Amino acid sequence: MVNTTAVNGNSSHASNTSCPVPYRNASYINGGDESDDGEFLWDPVMQGYVLNAFFYGYIITQIPAGWLSEVINPAWIFAAGIGATSLLTLATAVVARASFSAFIVLRVLEGIAEGVTFPSTFAIMARWSPVQERSFLLAISTLGSVLGTTVTLPVSAVLCQYGFDGGWPSVFYITGLLGCVWFVFWVLLASGTPEKHHFISEEEKKYIIESRDATFAVRKSVPWASILTSRAVWMIVIIKFCGAWSFYTLLTELPSYLADVLHFNIRSNGSLNASVYLSQLLVGLGSSYLADYLRKKKILGVTNVRKVFQSIGLLGQAVGMVGATFAGCDWMLAFAMLLVASTSSGALYGSESVLPVDIAAQFAGAVMGFANCISNSAGIFTPLVVGYLTESSESIEQWNKVFFTSAGVVVFGAVAFLLFGKAEVEPWARQPCGSINDSCSLLVPADEEAEDSSSVSNTAGTT
Repeated sequence: MVNTTAVNGNSSHASNTSCPVPYRNASYINGGDESDDGEFLWDPVMQGYVLNAFFYGYIITQIPAGWLSEVINPAWIFAAGIGATSLLTLATAVVARASFSAFIVLRVLEGIAEGVTFPSTFAIMARWSPVQERSFLLAISTLGSVLGTTVTLPVSAVLCQYGFDGGWPSVFYITGLLGCVWFVFWVLLASGTPEKHHFISEEEKKYIIESRDATFAVRKSVPWASILTSRAVWMIVIIKFCGAWSFYTLLTELPSYLADVLHFNIRSNGSLNASVYLSQLLVGLGSSYLADYLRKKKILGVTNVRKVFQSIGLLGQAVGMVGATFAGCDWMLAFAMLLVASTSSGALYGSESVLPVDIAAQFAGAVMGFANCISNSAGIFTPLVVGYLTESSESIEQWNKVFFTSAGVVVFGAVAFLLFGKAEVEPWARQPCGSINDSCSLLVPADEEAEDSSSVSNTAGTT
């Protein structure tokens, strides 16, 4: 898409001599020969604008989407986000070729549309997931984005070389079309709550409703003051920001590291990046299932379960990031360490990915929207920090600074959650007895009651 030959020709520090170019990759540096290069003369600053534009839009709709998901059917919000994103994706090639400024606007609009998806997902899953199966079901729903990345990276690399309309546009046409097809099926088959689903059996509906820890109805207001002053909510914000910092370092900067420092061609780059996300997907599914098992068997209380998996996820990323700094030009060791970092992040699906529903199932969409709004600012700051740290030259030494910085961020998040994190239902999120459901026993899970009596705050050092 981007003509790196032309861009690098105008850059005073684009050439990296820290690592020798392997002979087998010599013809593929910067994406191949000139005939394979992109059509746009976008320098690194312009490319940064393209990346950041999406996140500016993405942040804007997080909180409104969280609120709307509690007021109206969250399935409609989710459908609107994916449908609009799919249509905008179909227009990407035409708009990019027409005007760079128009393309920036399109990227902002894509972010706005995509920004509603995670808050509405959490609102939907709070209504659909039994307490004892919550981690695994949420992991399945949210890991779809990781699965999409796993598949899209290598397929996109191939399409960029062999696809129609110049290669790279075919990526956007195909993915946009698939999104439109999905939209049709979602509208026909999905529902925001089991109570209103047309195809679910009465037995399954009864099981889900009786296994939840909250009751749901259309609400006129969300307790924003309580949300904004809740320590538990702010701990979610902190750990999600720290995890997002590491995630976006890998998502947006790892391709540049592989291509510019370790000298991999685009096809190898796509395949290796896909393996990073595949490992995260597998560990995410396993961690979420194990988290539910530990809770169901009452081996650990809910807060301690979340602390265990949060520590594994964040500290494992730190180990991988620091390990990469000792690899030098050994691409196999460097990639193995980055694979450790990405794989470890899968453990977070047994912790932070479930916390908004743990502490406030009735307002999970609102909590997730607020937390995601702040945490995803990492998607804006990460490229800026990486650009600053690698400004003089994209060398091993400069990238080591990037990895140490990311490691420090995730260690801070792990320690903070060990000391101050909790996963009990917040007082403002408990359903008042008799308002909608006469039973109060559903509002506090049994494992949480047991944990409340054992003073969880004093167990941080033992988890």
